[in-house]
Amino acid sequence: MNSLVIKMGDNPIYEGLVEDLVPLAKVHGSAWRREINFEARVWKNHVRDLVFDIEDWVDQKPAMMDMGDQYHPEIEEEVKKFKAKIEQACELGARYNLLEQLPKTTRSSPVLPHERSRLLSLEERQRQGLLALEERRVLLALEDSTRHLEEHLKNGEMMLKVVSIFGKEGSGKTSLAKEIYAKLRGQFACRAFVSVGRRASLTTTLQNILRQVKPGANPQDCKTSQGLHNVRTELWEYLGTKRYFIVIDGLWSKRAWEVINSALADKNCGSRVLTTTCIIDVAKYCSMHSIEDLYAMKPLSEYNSKILLRRSIRVDKYHTWDIFDQFSSKVLEICAGFPLAILVAAGLLFRISEGLDGLIRQNSTSEGITMMLDMSCAELCLPLKSCFLYLGVFPEEYTIMKDRLIWLWRAEGFIPLWVTGECYFNELIIRRLIQPVFNYDDDEAVGCTVHGVIRDYIGSLSREENFVTVAADLGSGIFPCSSDTVRRLALDCCNDRDEARILASSTTHLLSMRSLTVFGNTEERDGRSALTVSDGSPVLPCFRHTRVLDLEDADNLRSHHLIGIEGLILLKYLGLRGTGMDELPGDIGKLEHLEMLDVRQTPMRNLPTSIVGLKRLIRLLVDDVVKVPCNIYEMEGLEEVSTVGPNCVTSFFPSGVYAPPRLRVLGISLAGPHGNLDVVHFLKTVTRCDYPLSISIFNLDRRFLKFLAGSLMHLSRHRKLEVTISSPIQRDDVYDITGIWSKYCGVTHLDMEITQLTEEAVSTLSWLPLLVVLKLVSAGKDDPSILRKSARPSRCIISREGDAFVRLEVLCFTSKLGGMELQFGSGAMPMLRRLGLCFSAWETLSRYGDLELGIQHLKGLRQVHATISCKDATVSEVEKAEAVIREQARQAGCTTTELRRELEDKMLPGERKSMGLLAKTANMFTSLF
Repeated sequence: MNSLVIKMGDNPIYEGLVEDLVPLAKVHGSAWRREINFEARVWKNHVRDLVFDIEDWVDQKPAMMDMGDQYHPEIEEEVKKFKAKIEQACELGARYNLLEQLPKTTRSSPVLPHERSRLLSLEERQRQGLLALEERRVLLALEDSTRHLEEHLKNGEMMLKVVSIFGKEGSGKTSLAKEIYAKLRGQFACRAFVSVGRRASLTTTLQNILRQVKPGANPQDCKTSQGLHNVRTELWEYLGTKRYFIVIDGLWSKRAWEVINSALADKNCGSRVLTTTCIIDVAKYCSMHSIEDLYAMKPLSEYNSKILLRRSIRVDKYHTWDIFDQFSSKVLEICAGFPLAILVAAGLLFRISEGLDGLIRQNSTSEGITMMLDMSCAELCLPLKSCFLYLGVFPEEYTIMKDRLIWLWRAEGFIPLWVTGECYFNELIIRRLIQPVFNYDDDEAVGCTVHGVIRDYIGSLSREENFVTVAADLGSGIFPCSSDTVRRLALDCCNDRDEARILASSTTHLLSMRSLTVFGNTEERDGRSALTVSDGSPVLPCFRHTRVLDLEDADNLRSHHLIGIEGLILLKYLGLRGTGMDELPGDIGKLEHLEMLDVRQTPMRNLPTSIVGLKRLIRLLVDDVVKVPCNIYEMEGLEEVSTVGPNCVTSFFPSGVYAPPRLRVLGISLAGPHGNLDVVHFLKTVTRCDYPLSISIFNLDRRFLKFLAGSLMHLSRHRKLEVTISSPIQRDDVYDITGIWSKYCGVTHLDMEITQLTEEAVSTLSWLPLLVVLKLVSAGKDDPSILRKSARPSRCIISREGDAFVRLEVLCFTSKLGGMELQFGSGAMPMLRRLGLCFSAWETLSRYGDLELGIQHLKGLRQVHATISCKDATVSEVEKAEAVIREQARQAGCTTTELRRELEDKMLPGERKSMGLLAKTANMFTSLF
């Protein structure tokens, strides 16, 4: 309603309409708590639908904004109708005292000031890591029976054993299963961890198991029963001779177990299966051989509950522990020992300094976890509540990328700016309503997942509020009611249910749909598409009020499915990433409201010339092989473009023309054939930009490196400059390149390979003053003279020397030769938070004689991810490497240590015999070539 009032502004055409809406908005905006009665909720939803109808009418009449005081009887008549409906709604609310039954207070803005909540601070990021570690420690400290469960799985019985963990949602089943899987996975030849969920496709589940247990497997992706049979047969045959460990998380039915179990061979190889479920009958069905194979989750003890709650709360300088301690006993009583409830409560306590006692009384009749979620949701600011409920669009166990989510929020009108979306995203993390997902490209969360309990809560609220409709509910006839209008539809074609027909069969309810999100393959079993009606014509032209059309990863989507899309004049978000779209409709330029267009990972090679007409387009995401119109620089609204190829450089920067004035993010790939003058022209042009510009240059040929440094010497220091070098750099050339960069160029992200790693090369890189992320690959080509110098080569030691690596937060190092060539000295890399290593256990031990990597000296480290190659190594050598990394990470204060084995099938079966001097010398000599 607020966005509608802003749109109408002071335009005289809407005279009186704004004044009527403002008081109604104040009452309606506060009606988010679930304790209001049924009549008040129905009235509230009626008012929301009325506002939707008014906004649809306003958005489809853009010409009205320029009509001034001219007389337009049709428009005036429409305004009178809306004013009458608003007056009727107010009278109905007053007649039945509905306004008095609605909560009168609610937050209209974030609790934290904008500057504090926009980005997660370093302290907050560390706290999230410490919290995850503490959560695992508390879960493992449940009872001695937890350790008994681990020993039970490790015993020497050769018969296939299925152990089931059962308990209520939010009791920590998945966390416990993950911890046991991490400890035992290395003892089995192949292993897998999959989540099932209520609506998961069993075909997809078996495919996921096959991909994990059989590296390189690419099972046929088909939804027919024959496809399921093929995957099941292939999995059975492969596992027949293997000792495997498989975790099936989140079973909800006996049928699901029957299908999965039919693919798990039992050839007395000592294999193990661990399942988790909320249903005791399912647990018994999975572990029918022995009662000892059943494990019931128990609530946390009062002691462990207090530890988890207290260590999950961060108190700022404005508050003391006394404010929270007075409520801890009440909160823990409500949480009843459930870890998820305690964590949500911690997020709530962190944000509330007063009024908690009143919230507890208002929700005292709710079950623990639901009550905490009710309280947490009630304290969210109004726009953030909409953002939170919007998470219900995504399926179970889905990883939601942050960029995609924030742009969807913006297209829906929940947020005005990207930075506001970042603020809200991080607020949900801090409140423990979403779980952050990281990668090693940066130190910020790149996405999130939603716990199953919280997702169920969101789904329940969405049905009550008619906020998001999932196709399964629409197809079942349960929702919506005959009087309801679907505003946002999520169509999940990934499961085994036939939801693809929903779109064409429910158009009556969907005519006013504002958002359509499709997951999975949209092709039906009879070959038709979910985006067509019975006669094969496209269904999209029916939905003229749609603002969001997100079809990402619908790989069978073709260009003819978008026929008529130019009629969706209100469309703001068009996501076609990962589809089979080979071209866009020629009239796409008529989508005058379009702000975000994503056509990455598609067969598309050209953009239509009409795209230049998208004056409001802010974000354009394409692959580097896509050719853009030569006059695309005329699109003055563009703020982000990535990733364009060398054939498009002149399109954005023609001779004598600067970049679009609003451009802030530019990604360019220089792969493939291109003219040297084009690249030189690009590098010169960006230096003339007099505004901040974040640049990502991929596949940069090394012959342009020195020129890059000279061209960018005038760039502002606070811009992001990401450089990925396409070919290995000779060790003698490193100083010539990065030496110039350290003086003039603000490189912040660097991805490069060096033919031979030396201390001089590492030292040169260390002096890049703004370097935040470094991905370094060593080709491992040693100098043969080392055979004459010493029996063993020496490592490259990184130590604290002046300002060396002072800003580096992420380091990923890969040794192609195999041996771990880096060693961290005392005080090295003081700001490093995330470390990724990839090396060979045997090559490291044979070349250097030890595993003294010095990780313990990285005192700021929070996460370590190591991939250890098992080739030519014994089991004890691999286990030794893992133990050393864990211990060194522990000494550094690291909160998360992830270890992964590679090439286990090439690991030596027994212990290695000692080698003589001649054998050692021969081994060293052959490793050089």
